Amino acid sequence: MTTSSESELDWSETREFIGKNILLEPKTGIEPVEQSTIRRQMEVLEMDCPLHFDEAVAKQQGYDGVFAPPHMVQTFQVSSLWEPGMTSIWTTDDPHFTVAGTGRAGKVEKVPTAGTAGFVTDLEVEFLKPLYLGDRVTQVSQTLLDVNPRKTRVGDGAFSTYESLY
Repeated sequence: MTTSSESELDWSETREFIGKNILLEPKTGIEPVEQSTIRRQMEVLEMDCPLHFDEAVAKQQGYDGVFAPPHMVQTFQVSSLWEPGMTSIWTTDDPHFTVAGTGRAGKVEKVPTAGTAGFVTDLEVEFLKPLYLGDRVTQVSQTLLDVNPRKTRVGDGAFSTYESLY
């Protein structure tokens, strides 16, 4: 039996993956951390922290140099979706279509869900080491921690919590 706030969909298959690392191989970003991408991100956020653009200030504060803001870890971990010479990745107009990409995205075990779509509602980053210019980011794990079914204004679904290590 479900409560009025709990989804009526069956999430038991999804729950079987709780505690399991679904990343089958590491995923390394296609580009290194670089100043232009940092600048563009800071521009749209109107973020003027000199640690991310002034080498002298960053070193004066004890860093090895300019580094990316911590929220950019996924920006620099992303692999390419398309490259010159590939055929189009847009093979359908189905709204639930998922782009397969170049194959460099790493292999992730598909977690079964009772729903048809998802979106991110919250993201936390624990910043352990700066992302300096020239660094390459590699994701080494992605673990499902929790599945919390809910009825929401957009329909039945679940809030799933994942932990990723880079």
